[in-house]
Amino acid sequence: MAGFEVITEVAFSFVGITVKGKLQGLMKLENAGRSARIASQKGKPLTYVGYLETAPWNIKLLMQALGKSPEFGAIGTRLIEAAVRKSLDEGFKGRVALHSLSGSERFYLDVCGMTPVGRDAAKQNLLWCEFTPEQAKKFLSEDAE
Repeated sequence: MAGFEVITEVAFSFVGITVKGKLQGLMKLENAGRSARIASQKGKPLTYVGYLETAPWNIKLLMQALGKSPEFGAIGTRLIEAAVRKSLDEGFKGRVALHSLSGSERFYLDVCGMTPVGRDAAKQNLLWCEFTPEQAKKFLSEDAE
């Protein structure tokens, strides 16, 4: 049986996905101190994904390179879904942002549908990606199909 476990503090929370007692993915969310950078949302509060990791045996490209299939699919997608739902719970209307590692940019942009806002020199020149409320709603509705 799969499940989410959410551990919450005032300013941050952790979300883990477990299946049969085995951790499949983990994410840290920050719920204070960050704001939107997209022009239409600039300055509005959001949920920031400070860390997102899928277990190696669930990474599609890695497993394909080893001639295997991932043990479980869509772990990253489920974690992003949890981030959007946390943003909604916080009253942030689905606004979510993160700094993407270069190898994950296509996932956040193409699969999730986030907007690339720009590279952040203060954060190792990583790409800042963000959901508007409309994009978050679309992500949730497409994800449910």
